[in-house]
Amino acid sequence: MLHKQEFPTDNSASPAPVPRARRRRPGFWFFVLAFVFLLLASGLSLYNIWQAHQAEQATAAAIHALPPQIQEAIHQGETTPSGQRPDPDWPMPVAQVEGEEIIGVLEVPRTGLVLPILSTWDYDKLKRFPCYYHGSIYRKDAVFCSHDYPFQFGGLTELEEGDTARFIDCAGNTFTYRFQEQEYLQPTDVENMVFKDGWDLTLFTCAYNGLARYAYRFVEDGYLAVIPSHN
Repeated sequence: MLHKQEFPTDNSASPAPVPRARRRRPGFWFFVLAFVFLLLASGLSLYNIWQAHQAEQATAAAIHALPPQIQEAIHQGETTPSGQRPDPDWPMPVAQVEGEEIIGVLEVPRTGLVLPILSTWDYDKLKRFPCYYHGSIYRKDAVFCSHDYPFQFGGLTELEEGDTARFIDCAGNTFTYRFQEQEYLQPTDVENMVFKDGWDLTLFTCAYNGLARYAYRFVEDGYLAVIPSHN
């Protein structure tokens, strides 16, 4: 005779098994990393926007505080080149504006840029203003550098061949230029940036990828000169 299976009737049941900790799937960690990178990118973008805003405010304050001879030359607009050109070996005069030493002001009519140019450069100064980098306006081999903020040299992407630019030094001498070409150079290609023959003025800035430089090349078209102070 078959007997029915007997089950324990006491309370000494076997303990329930301890559940295993669930392992995170690879997709979860990918999501976490992506979120962290997104936060970092957003923070960097906000910092860059804030930095650009600070630079724009500093530029506006400096333009407002320019010496009278520069203000007058800016307001003259287009001029007929004439006068005695400064000697190539003369040092460029400087002026103190908003606690910074400038060598003059750059104007680019197509883009609406009016920018003070500092007499020396370093990375901290470049956060606010375009800076002198090499050469001399008088010697016709000047090189200026700037960040690619839209209201600084980033706006030069709008230039077309033949567009004009003006540089007004701190004595009131006005030099006019014509835009000729844009070059894409590697950051280490200093030789072609500063010593390439045939360009009277070069403006350069970072390319948008940060791994190269845009160099905007100009030739001098004339000048309206006074005898500069070179004490």
